[in-house]
Amino acid sequence: MDDCRSIWYAQCARNCRQQFNCSAGFGTFDWVHGDCFWCRHNCMWDVVEKFESNFGTVPQFHGKWPFLAVPLPFGLIIQEPASLLFSLLNLLSVFKMLQMFKKIQNLPNRGLWITYAHVGVATWIASSVFHMFDCDVTEKLDYFGAFAFVLSAFYVSIIFTLPQLEYSRTGRIFRKTAPYAFVLKFLYHVRNFM
Repeated sequence: MDDCRSIWYAQCARNCRQQFNCSAGFGTFDWVHGDCFWCRHNCMWDVVEKFESNFGTVPQFHGKWPFLAVPLPFGLIIQEPASLLFSLLNLLSVFKMLQMFKKIQNLPNRGLWITYAHVGVATWIASSVFHMFDCDVTEKLDYFGAFAFVLSAFYVSIIFTLPQLEYSRTGRIFRKTAPYAFVLKFLYHVRNFM
């Protein structure tokens, strides 16, 4: 069950809005730091206790399971510490891959691999920011970054598994035009999602 419809949670969130002047929508930046965040975080755990004692279940909050947030200096908060850790580890591995590609001067399709790694770095940075500050803007950055990484991985896998594309006229046309088609698909997807 998603608790967003829980009367306990709705009342508690309403109190947060009144007490700390939080915005009406949870997707705004004021809900990811400071008093608004901690008030909502406490509401979440109060509702978890009520659900466990009354129904024996743990509800989801905004489509996610309850989490323990980690406070940082300057009012910053890590909202999803485990997810942030795994995003940072992925970022590290893709960054190491990028460094390796840059060192290999005679790597076939070197520019393609370096571009792919740059997209990966941007993707995992967006994911890390999202897991620290879960709001509408960072969620979209995470989603669009992941979509761009999947599209670039698809293109790279075609080039890698079909090296004969380099030796035919049709293959060379595909190699030159496909990146534009993927970029247009990405932009179309972003436009329709907004």
